[in-house]
Amino acid sequence: MKNDLKLQNLKGTTDYLPEEQSSRDFIIGTLKSVFVKYGFMPVETPILCPFELLSSKYAGGAEILKEVYKLKDQGERDLGLRYDLTVPFAKMIAANQNITLPFRRFEIGKVFRNGPVKKGRCREFTQCDVDVCGVNGRLVEAEFFQMIEECFSKIGLDIEIKWSNRKYLGGLIEEAGIEAEKISKVILTVDKLEKVGIEQVNKELYDLGISEESVNKFFSLAKKQPDEIKKIATSNLLIEGCNEVYELMEIVKNLNLKTCVFSPTLARGLEIYTGTVWEIFDKTKQISSSLGGGGRYDEIIGKFIDNGNSYPAVGMSFGLEPICVLLNQINKNKSLVDVSIFAFDKSFKVLEIAKQLREKNLNVVVDFKNNRLKKFLDNASSLKTPFVLIIGEDEIKENKVTIRDMKNSVQQTCSIEQAVEIIKKGN
Repeated sequence: MKNDLKLQNLKGTTDYLPEEQSSRDFIIGTLKSVFVKYGFMPVETPILCPFELLSSKYAGGAEILKEVYKLKDQGERDLGLRYDLTVPFAKMIAANQNITLPFRRFEIGKVFRNGPVKKGRCREFTQCDVDVCGVNGRLVEAEFFQMIEECFSKIGLDIEIKWSNRKYLGGLIEEAGIEAEKISKVILTVDKLEKVGIEQVNKELYDLGISEESVNKFFSLAKKQPDEIKKIATSNLLIEGCNEVYELMEIVKNLNLKTCVFSPTLARGLEIYTGTVWEIFDKTKQISSSLGGGGRYDEIIGKFIDNGNSYPAVGMSFGLEPICVLLNQINKNKSLVDVSIFAFDKSFKVLEIAKQLREKNLNVVVDFKNNRLKKFLDNASSLKTPFVLIIGEDEIKENKVTIRDMKNSVQQTCSIEQAVEIIKKGN
């Protein structure tokens, strides 16, 4: 068909029909409510950015630039679509130096990456970011862990927070005898460990010119506990990393943050991170993609502003797409509608009854079209509607309804109040 191509979405982009969009709205609404609870304030930044901003050495590093969508405007200026919400946040702080610090913000918006497409990973997707600028120390990092646990508890997903520290990881690399100028490339390679396996990581490290002895020493050190490492550390970077890791470990333990697991080889791909980093994973392993992640980035905002002051920052992004994929797998048989109403006589009485139900916070659909009960029941069944109300002449006279449990094919006649109780109990 000639018009087929026009009706296709670009690879990595998606139309969201009501069932999936409802999940997205639920996730975003839940995240927003928790963000506000923790004192974060809403902002919005432009999707279109100067390419110079996105390609700045203070931005995401060379790896992410491979995935940036680049374009020109009518003035032949180089532009790009933002690939995350962190760089625009850094720009916002730099451009508005009258902002009172600490500044806590959240932003939910579209970002674009021309990268591989897989389950839970798109090229046009929505990020849900929270950041705070102007705070040092491990306490604020632990507060992020608390917030993550509360967000996913309210969403209803069982998660694990894997965390590490870039100073600690970089220090382990130095301690293994690997040259300082290779640390960034080694970190990016080691970060692939869980995705590609030890053999592939070793091969890539050898390709970087790292000796087998140094590679073996690094992985041997990575298996040791931070308190063991601290006793043998000679690298100043490793000693500093050990102190930060141990401090955060103690806070996590005292706060009883059971979802948090220390994972020394976790790095996060972007080069902006300077200390603690973390990623969130589905504990049930139904989806392998990260559900979000973040960390401390103390340098990029200060380098944007370049006024001699420091702007320590911590931030993270929740991955709406993979969270939605996982939530839809769990709720795939759940209807968006609590009850549908069929009336033999299509009169205003039907709307009166629907209003009473909606006032009890039920999602109600009134059938205005079908004159045949069987057709109505077939439609309700195909939409997985859990309950239907059937209203005939007798029900109107007695101010009652006939309620049918669609799952169990059981029905009874009762008052509207009793029907509400049945529906709420069944949902």
